[in-house]
Amino acid sequence: MSDRDRASLEVKKAKTKIVPHLEGDQLKVNIETKIEGTLADNMTKEEFNEAYLNKVEKKISQEVEKLMLSSLTKLQELETDITDFGLIIHQRSPQEWKRVQPKWDAIFANAEVKIDVKALNFGRAFV
Repeated sequence: MSDRDRASLEVKKAKTKIVPHLEGDQLKVNIETKIEGTLADNMTKEEFNEAYLNKVEKKISQEVEKLMLSSLTKLQELETDITDFGLIIHQRSPQEWKRVQPKWDAIFANAEVKIDVKALNFGRAFV
């Protein structure tokens, strides 16, 4: 699937799991997102088969991951945690949160984040 090819997609279900943890003052976050949906329109000349759907799902995964990373990078530049990373740390480990809360903006801004997006079942019913 080239960058010029176009397809319309309808997302039916999306689920994200966020797992932040602290190693000292270093915040590490794993984000796993699963997206399921339907390929609504195919404006390519490629044959609609399993191999094509695998390419579509890979491209969806890459694009969503790129958007998520871009958004997160901007939030880190602004030192603005609207992601609930801090809230999750606070809920799971109140004592650790007390220790890092005064410097949370800087900790958040320097977080190491891994994002994994999986697009699944886009059009499998049609193959």
